[in-house]
Amino acid sequence: VVVERAAVVEGGVSVSVSVSPTPTPIPIPIPTMMNSHTSIHKDWIEEPQPEDVMSGRGAAVNTHMGNRQFRALCFARKAEFDAGNHSLKRRIATEIVAAT
Repeated sequence: VVVERAAVVEGGVSVSVSVSPTPTPIPIPIPTMMNSHTSIHKDWIEEPQPEDVMSGRGAAVNTHMGNRQFRALCFARKAEFDAGNHSLKRRIATEIVAAT
């Protein structure tokens, strides 16, 4: 449904504006990243492996081996990252992601 609205602008010029009450959703592809150990069912990992990095909150995520290794990599590069410029920070982040 499109609603037409008319407005009067300075100088007596009339402008017609089309407004859609509900925006059209834009499909965004969600990539599925897998390694040789990943078991996928409807884009869910059924069994996380020790080298996987999990997202979430709580002890299960915080104590997962992949998350501990990821945090250790981040901590090891923190001083260099904090002192770096934008391009160095980008490179460090890319290297950390590639290493996990």
